[in-house]
Amino acid sequence: MSKSLGLTIGRGIGKLGALAVEGAVRGAYASGQFATDVAEGAQQGYDERHAQLLISRAAKRDAALKQREALKVAHTAAMSATDMVVVAEPVVVKRGKVALG
Repeated sequence: MSKSLGLTIGRGIGKLGALAVEGAVRGAYASGQFATDVAEGAQQGYDERHAQLLISRAAKRDAALKQREALKVAHTAAMSATDMVVVAEPVVVKRGKVALG
């Protein structure tokens, strides 16, 4: 094989071309993997936060239901007290009519 200047330059250009193509292929793969990782991370973040919000909402709902039930029990106890006396006295309204007040 003869070593000419043209052959040497041609081989150099070929090597540079191969390195450029390899760099482009690796860059495309890396950016594609990066985009895949970003999408996967976004989905994981959404799923985790959504689960936390569902748990928090359920806890608040349970607390509100317990508080409401406690208020119902307290109201029922207050309304069924045996010492409560209901008094209705007649009240005179216009034109001499009588109403209970």
